[in-house]
Amino acid sequence: MRNPYPITKSLLALAIVGVSLSACKDDDSEPTPRATLSFEKSTVSAGEGSGVVTVNIVLDRGAAEDMTVSYTLAGTAVDKLTAAGAAADYEIIGDHGEVDIKKGETSGAIEIQIVSDGAYEGNETIDITLDDVDVDNVDIAENNTTKVTILDDEDEGDVVQISFDETSIVTSEDVTELSVVLNLSKPAPERLVLNYTLDGSALDSLFAFENDASFLADYYVVNGEGGEIVIEKGATTATIDLFIYTDIFLEDDETIEISLTSNSVAAAVDQEPVEIQVNQQDGRVIQLEWEDSGADMDLLLWAADPGEDLKRFFSSAFGFTDRPETIIIPDVLELPDADFGVSPIYFSGTDNELNFLVAHATFADGDFLDDVTVKEAKYTLNNINNTWDQQTGGQIPLVAQTFTKRDGVYGNISGITVAGEGSRRTSTKPAPADVRHRSARLQNTVRSFNR
Repeated sequence: MRNPYPITKSLLALAIVGVSLSACKDDDSEPTPRATLSFEKSTVSAGEGSGVVTVNIVLDRGAAEDMTVSYTLAGTAVDKLTAAGAAADYEIIGDHGEVDIKKGETSGAIEIQIVSDGAYEGNETIDITLDDVDVDNVDIAENNTTKVTILDDEDEGDVVQISFDETSIVTSEDVTELSVVLNLSKPAPERLVLNYTLDGSALDSLFAFENDASFLADYYVVNGEGGEIVIEKGATTATIDLFIYTDIFLEDDETIEISLTSNSVAAAVDQEPVEIQVNQQDGRVIQLEWEDSGADMDLLLWAADPGEDLKRFFSSAFGFTDRPETIIIPDVLELPDADFGVSPIYFSGTDNELNFLVAHATFADGDFLDDVTVKEAKYTLNNINNTWDQQTGGQIPLVAQTFTKRDGVYGNISGITVAGEGSRRTSTKPAPADVRHRSARLQNTVRSFNR
């Protein structure tokens, strides 16, 4: 019987091709499906006392091979690795910035140790972003971030409030030592480091030395070097200690302003600064005035115990030609008995008849008393001594006037002796504005006296 379905050459060829294609399909595997990587949760919350918090990274299918996932950290919480001296809020356990996922696994974990610091800071955040993966068949999900919120377990009332005990202080140059007190609302829970800045018209010694004006410095900070003060754990007060210089300059009253600018995380500072007014000290003023003719004069004061040889005591030798030279003998020196000498020095000029005067007055409680004594004289060009050679050669300035102090009272003010020639120079310094202002006040007083 004939086969009703004879196999033709064409059918046989197709069958062979079909078998061949089927064999090829069985030998070649399907392309590996791509996996997607994401965070298990978009937000995570944990208290400061939670210890270790786990943030899971998940794949939507098992890993086809070992992989390493890279991530970055941001947010308001402080990472211990990058704290740089600040109080850390958390620490990554294991490799920082990397998570390993083994072949066949569907997740990896970032383990975070939360730090409880005992200080109120408010809630803080750790923002974690998936950055990269080191295999080709894994995609990072479009939403590739999660936010970990660290819930502060301290009450806001636990913050240490720090403020100045007084925001306005009045003192004087002759007080010398001044403590600016800081009050804490509660004992410091840890060692605190505060920063502060200095401002005002008074010149602190650090700035003065840096600007080659150390002789004009008004005060220096005894502690808190570099604008930083440390408050030890358990303390309820602290001080910024100042030393006020007693000097021989008659100056305007000056100010020192101290502002707290930053604080440790366990404390909050009051933004109101403290302003310290430093009043001019009381004392005996000797002022040299001369005609405004372009001449420059200097003033040298001598002193000694009664009956002893006079020695150089103070000098005022600024570089102006239209302002007086002034020295104040501070009462704080407590010299009950002393002999004094005055050398008015014609430093430079072209005036052959230079009229000048030396005024003596008492300065007390911010003003001059009515005890001004004035002595006048005249120099010629023969009295100019303005070369350093004459100083190194040993020439001694003439003591042109003398006066005494006995039992705390100044008196016996002599007239002014004018040498035949020479008067000798001391040194030249630029005068600050506040030195000039108060000297001008005495100058006006002298003019009124002369009238």
